Amino acid sequence: MKTCKKCRNSYDDSFKFCPNCGSSKVLSSDDIAKGKAGKEIAESIVKQRKKRQLIMVVTGVIAVIVFIVVIASISSAANKPVAKYDGISQKEFNAENKEYLKDGKENLKDNDYEDAIEELGKVDNQYKGYGEAQNLLEDAVDGYVDEIIDEANNYIDNKQYEKALDVINEAKLSVGDEKSIKKAMDNIIDEFREDYLSRAEELETSGKFEDGIRLLKNVNSIFTDDVIIQNKIYEMTNKYKSKFIDKADEYVANNDDTDDINIIES
Repeated sequence: MKTCKKCRNSYDDSFKFCPNCGSSKVLSSDDIAKGKAGKEIAESIVKQRKKRQLIMVVTGVIAVIVFIVVIASISSAANKPVAKYDGISQKEFNAENKEYLKDGKENLKDNDYEDAIEELGKVDNQYKGYGEAQNLLEDAVDGYVDEIIDEANNYIDNKQYEKALDVINEAKLSVGDEKSIKKAMDNIIDEFREDYLSRAEELETSGKFEDGIRLLKNVNSIFTDDVIIQNKIYEMTNKYKSKFIDKADEYVANNDDTDDINIIES
C-alpha cells in the first residue's frame, strides 16, 4: 500500500498516481516515522497543556474558597457579640465598661486603692477606654503597694514581724509578686531573722540553750525552713550537747560513782 504525500490517501501499489488527488508523490518510510514522532510530540504538548490548565483551574478554585472563608470569618467576627459580655448589645457593653472606668477613677481619687484596682481591672480590652483604664490601674497598684509597705514597716518598727508578713501576703493576693512587694517581704524576713537570731544568741550567752533553740524553731516554722536559722539551730544544739558532756566529764572526774552520769539525762 502507498500513501499519498499530498492528501494522505492510501491506495494500491499498482497505481502510479493517487486515485484521490492524482499526485504521484508518496510518503517514504522516513516521512512516516517523522510523522509519527511529530504526532507523539504534539500529543505530549496537548497533554501538558491540559495538565497546566487543570492545575490553574484547581488553584483558582482553591483561591476562591480561601477568599470566601476569610470574608466569612471577618463577617462573623464583626457580627459576633463581645466574648466577655456575650449576649449583650454593644451599647450595653460600652455603658457597663464606662461605669467601671468611672468608679475606678473615683476610688483612685479617694485613695481607695483596693476598690480602684478591682473596678479598673474589670474594664474589657475591647472597650475604647481600656488604655486609660490600664494607666489608672498602674497608679492604683503603686498607691496600694506604698500604703501596704508603710503599714508593714510600722509593724516592723514595733517588732510585730508576723503581722507585717500577714499584711504583705494579703497584698500579694491582689497585686501578685510585684517588685516592691517582693522587696518588702525580703526586708521583713531579714529584720525578723536578725532580731530573733540576736535574741537566741543572748539566751545562748546566758546558758539558756533550750529557750534559744525553741525560739529559733518557732521562727523556722514561719519562714518555712530558713537555711540561716537551721544552721543556727544546729550550732546551738551541738553546743548544748557539748555543755552537758563537759559537765558529765567534770562530774565523773570528781566523783567515783559513775551512776551519777545520769546528770546527762536530766
